[in-house]
Amino acid sequence: YSRVWRDVGDAMSTLKADTIQSTSGGAATLTKQHAAKAWARWDNSDNDGSGTTTPGDSFGVSSIGDDNTGSNIINLTNAMTNTNYAVVALAQYQDGNGQTVAEGPSGVTTSSYRIRTRATNNAVADSDFVSTALFGDLA
Repeated sequence: YSRVWRDVGDAMSTLKADTIQSTSGGAATLTKQHAAKAWARWDNSDNDGSGTTTPGDSFGVSSIGDDNTGSNIINLTNAMTNTNYAVVALAQYQDGNGQTVAEGPSGVTTSSYRIRTRATNNAVADSDFVSTALFGDLA
């Protein structure tokens, strides 16, 4: 028994997998853990006026809308259970004229939220770099 137990114990000490699926066969998602359910980082200073912004990198974000100067709508890949989720945001301005402030969220739904960025003089401004993360329960 001790030899069998040791072999089973050794095999269970490391879990290696290329893909983890849900019981229905789809991609497994975090639902109750306290990890970020979505995050994104993008450069908003080179906004081309197209109405969309391309994230430099993201997770759980389907798209980022640019609806006005200093205002972005973050569209989520997966809906949240309710609108009581927590959002953090950070904005950075690079030209030496001061830092920008990220405010929000506003316009909160279970599938999107808006953040706005302002310069230190309180004027709305497109920041060079914007980051956001969302914490809460997926639907």
